[in-house]
Amino acid sequence: MGDSLFLTPVITALKRTFPQATVMITCSEPLQELFAGYPDLDKLLVIHGLFDIGKPLSKPRKLLTYIKLFWKTYRVLRNERPDVVLITQPNFWPNQLIPWVARIPRRIGYTYRKARASWTLTDKIPYVNTFQPADRHNTDTVLHLVAP
Repeated sequence: MGDSLFLTPVITALKRTFPQATVMITCSEPLQELFAGYPDLDKLLVIHGLFDIGKPLSKPRKLLTYIKLFWKTYRVLRNERPDVVLITQPNFWPNQLIPWVARIPRRIGYTYRKARASWTLTDKIPYVNTFQPADRHNTDTVLHLVAP
């Protein structure tokens, strides 16, 4: 939930910079309540089952869960057809792969050493770890994605 709260300044910055744009985010069911009614957010795309990914599962069940989530997220993106996707969570590599498979024209996200799917990004932003060194807050790291 905390990482998701860091998105609110990005949502506001996008809406202020591009007032005619439709700003959408994907989230899990529990975060639906967090973002419901957020004034700068136009659409909330809930990915059912996303929250369950952190549960302890056997490797085959975990793989099946990943495949289902990949498919659900792909379908949501293909139905919405956004022009731009910001990938704010770089630590789960399918997050970078899904928009590429869904043929989203512009895919902005982080690149870092050992990034498996950053080759799918059209705009690569170097990821700065917010915990080492401790001179940068996570909000600043996420806002770095929308910097000119």
